[in-house]
Amino acid sequence: MTDTPLPTDDPIAATRLWLERIVIGLNLCPFAKAVYVKDQVRIVLSDATTPEALVEELAEELVLLRDTPAEQIDTTLIVHPQVLTDFLDYNDFLDNADAAIEALDLQGILQVASFHPEYQFDGVAADDASNYTNRAPYPTLHLLREDSVERAVDVYPDPDVIVERNIQTLDRIGVEGWHRRLRGDDLVVLVTGGANGIGRGIAQAVLGAGGRVLIGDLDVEAGQACLAEWQRGDDAAFQRLDITDETSVRDFIAVALQRFGRIDGLVNNAGIAGPHGTLLQDMDWEEWQRRLSSLHGAFLCSKHALPALSADAGAIINIASTRAWQSEPHSEAYAAAKGGLVAFTHALAISAGPAVRVNSISPGWISTDAWQAPSRRHVPQYSATDHAQHPVGRVGQPEDIGALAVYLLSSLSGFSTGQDFIVDGGMTRKMIYAE
Repeated sequence: MTDTPLPTDDPIAATRLWLERIVIGLNLCPFAKAVYVKDQVRIVLSDATTPEALVEELAEELVLLRDTPAEQIDTTLIVHPQVLTDFLDYNDFLDNADAAIEALDLQGILQVASFHPEYQFDGVAADDASNYTNRAPYPTLHLLREDSVERAVDVYPDPDVIVERNIQTLDRIGVEGWHRRLRGDDLVVLVTGGANGIGRGIAQAVLGAGGRVLIGDLDVEAGQACLAEWQRGDDAAFQRLDITDETSVRDFIAVALQRFGRIDGLVNNAGIAGPHGTLLQDMDWEEWQRRLSSLHGAFLCSKHALPALSADAGAIINIASTRAWQSEPHSEAYAAAKGGLVAFTHALAISAGPAVRVNSISPGWISTDAWQAPSRRHVPQYSATDHAQHPVGRVGQPEDIGALAVYLLSSLSGFSTGQDFIVDGGMTRKMIYAE
């Protein structure tokens, strides 16, 4: 087969981005980050144009890795954009790589792993997402120390678990999600109140779309449980957040910028859960203020996120409620907060546009009991009547809100701003008569 050289704009930079955004960012290799941040990864740009020349360079790098302390070079990547661009040719060449290791008497000391832009597992379709666990911007030979591999196996005695998890990750984000991540146009989203309920559903939806999230919540137990259950490495982070404390909000934004370098979206979800409160005539000023915390928090979080969002043409979503549009007794404070969020949304959309789009979502009946911290999690039992009163035939789930949130955060909704989107299974459109 004939080699067609790939573009060679800056293969080293492209490889570093791939390491940071794909290998480390998606946690495909749990051990890569430690050596990368210590600058123990040697990246070599080969100018070889023939397999024979590449074998010579491979031998030189094998000897260098053997003779250099691991504290200086733990592993080496040989990027060779001008040769073996066809995967079948590359795959055949791996026998030559093994022969070079044998000729240098390095069996059991060093080994070579493989990455290629057209990598294809045996028996798997070329366009299958699982191939992207081993795809890189350019043909690359990865030189590893056997003792480093053995230490890794001590931590992960069953390496197949890593392989299976990586395939699941790529199946979840898909091929386009992989490319978005590599290009750097994956969403970086902040979700307040993101450790439980609807906020958690939104955060999971963003991760599922290939994005990255920082969740802020007062509930530390639930926040840490999210990270443990998601297993998304650097893609997901938790920060304790009090949306009524401006210092806490300011720190939350700073952590996001320090960790991810930018903010693409802000979801103002935190606030008092549940619409029912004290009788109005018995409510004191402190409780009224506390129940308006979702409105106050949206103000503070938007205020401090806007400069970063404006720099990257971002989006804000305020989580309101159908209680902004209809009510039942003794929910005045909650309705005022949610109605205020809808008004805040269209006002801010006018002020912040066109750099930032602002929309709100008004959920109806959403079942959040199974989306709590493990100690409080349970599966609720709903009656047939509960489901039937919704025209869609069921009570809502947090992922129903998450799906819309991902759309409103993305460029696909670029012509939508200042709007309130009601997601209630059609319940507010249903006429109700006394029987």
